[in-house]
Amino acid sequence: MKKGIMALFVLLLSVSYLTYGITVSSYSTDKVSYEPGDQGVLNLNISFDYPVSSTETLVGFESVYVKASSPIATKTINIGKISKGTMAVSIPLNIDKEAKEGIYSISLEIGGSALVEKGSTTNSKVATTRTSIPVKVVKTPSMTVELNPKEINKEGKTSMVVCAENGIARDVYVSSTTLSLEGGKAFLGDVDGCKEKNVSYDASLLNEGVNTVSFVVDYKDRIGGDHSVSISLPITVSKQSTRFTIVQDGEITHKEEEKLKLVLENRGSRASDVRIKADENLVFPGISELYIGEIGVGEKKSIAVNAYTTLSPGKNPVKFTINWKEEGKEKSTEVSVPISVKAGNAIGVFLEATPLPLRKKGEHSLSVVVANKASYRISGVSVAISSDAFDVLDIQKERFIGSLEPDDFSSQQFKIKVKDVNNGKANVSVKYSDPSGKTYTLTKEFELSIEEPEKGKQDLLLPIVAVIAVGAGGWYYLKGKKKHGK
Repeated sequence: MKKGIMALFVLLLSVSYLTYGITVSSYSTDKVSYEPGDQGVLNLNISFDYPVSSTETLVGFESVYVKASSPIATKTINIGKISKGTMAVSIPLNIDKEAKEGIYSISLEIGGSALVEKGSTTNSKVATTRTSIPVKVVKTPSMTVELNPKEINKEGKTSMVVCAENGIARDVYVSSTTLSLEGGKAFLGDVDGCKEKNVSYDASLLNEGVNTVSFVVDYKDRIGGDHSVSISLPITVSKQSTRFTIVQDGEITHKEEEKLKLVLENRGSRASDVRIKADENLVFPGISELYIGEIGVGEKKSIAVNAYTTLSPGKNPVKFTINWKEEGKEKSTEVSVPISVKAGNAIGVFLEATPLPLRKKGEHSLSVVVANKASYRISGVSVAISSDAFDVLDIQKERFIGSLEPDDFSSQQFKIKVKDVNNGKANVSVKYSDPSGKTYTLTKEFELSIEEPEKGKQDLLLPIVAVIAVGAGGWYYLKGKKKHGK
């Protein structure tokens, strides 16, 4: 990941710290993101409390105020006197027409005086908290899709042009329920202006002649916001006669040798000495071609053979060459077959913490490292952490990482407060999508060892806690070993 961008993102997702019981319990905006020139509202739910002894009573708060500071929100709201509990506050947002795209941090200061009654005496004690709320400002691209030519066969490859106006569209996928592209979703990556790509297709669900085909374009804006748009196009399907067809039954795993199941159908006359070879994208270990033998008119034959592929997850076109004899003559044809590939073990998850140990009731910062071990790009990566042994103090419980290239990784910091427990477990959940657009969720469990607080020392915010598993240093080492071994 680009270190500067990730550092900024982590900075903007600042933790709200608890001081004298005032906390921002939740927040929301009237839009997911804003464009330059927009106006909006930031809604806050603020909890007011104060820790008191058994001989004291919290009467309420006075001189309460909320102060917002940011290029997109500058406002001081004087609330005055309130009781203990939760109240809602709205902050107006004003985005300049010339505002740059990015994540803006709205710095909040919430303060007042807690009124604590003890006997006949009421004392006033200062209560203040500060936090930062991230708000996205980004231009939302508008998308168009075209096929060239607009007349296609029942299967094959065609040119698809995707255009983005009013901004860059990232991680663009195009799919259709009636015209299968790449066997699922066609991935175009980032689109700035227009981008052309040759894609494989399967139009077996369409009728011959003119069809209205609906395409769905899924994409992200410049700072990671998800968008989806539906576009309809007239597509003409021409008549086509095919001697042999090959259909895959099931899936094959990326970079793993396992059984590939195919069904071969003969749509012509009886054929003998039938042999099949695949292109360089699909390897049959130990053999150069598949021997089928004889296949009758309209007959189907099931084939199971060990295979290995480096193709990315999703549907990929593979060219098969079929040779056979018919009435004593050698014949040959080629067919393009969409081969479905599923992802293997694509990511590694590591939990890093220094120094040892985790201590009861202590505040610490955990570092979660997510690494892409696959040979293809993964996108839509996000990470969250939870545990029965600690509370996550960050307002943002889930962190969006974005895309990770092969051998790339990202480290995310989570501030936590350990509970009064001896041991526990931490669950790290990572979501991501492969190049076909298929979404995966991996949850990894880590054992935690927790010790008693150090005597004579207060609970301080430690920079990073214990190395619970191989962390960023280990990942650097593994990468170095891998490169050294090449």
